[in-house]
Amino acid sequence: SSRQQKITQENVDFLLRWTDEYCIESIRAECVDFVKKLPPTVDRVLQAHTFGMKDHFDFCVRQLLEKGQTDWGPCREDAKLLKILFDRFTDFNRDRTKEVTELRTRLKRGHVHTGGVLQDGHRMECAKCHQSQVTYQAWQCWKCRYSA
Repeated sequence: SSRQQKITQENVDFLLRWTDEYCIESIRAECVDFVKKLPPTVDRVLQAHTFGMKDHFDFCVRQLLEKGQTDWGPCREDAKLLKILFDRFTDFNRDRTKEVTELRTRLKRGHVHTGGVLQDGHRMECAKCHQSQVTYQAWQCWKCRYSA
């Protein structure tokens, strides 16, 4: 826009409240775009929840859970938000448990996973012919056709 003031990390919280209160959608959209470029923090989770930025809320929560976030500080003051976070934490742990179970199953069948959490696009080595290749959901060795 042509205005002189820029959106910064220092003023974005105030501007979001202000644009929400006075229904100024164009500046609000700029604020939301700006916030989405900031690294996920607990304060950003609270902000996304407060201002209805569902996609950004989901992104921040997921990123923080993956990094092992345990202190949700200011989020503790909002019972509704705590319930949502509890549900997300439960889903996150269920997903991780499923991934670990899948990895254990593949390892028991003789496959060696080479690096990180098993996901599509990771490398596995066939225990039968030792061919290393990228994984996909229906994993099968390209060389000897051994499948997990």
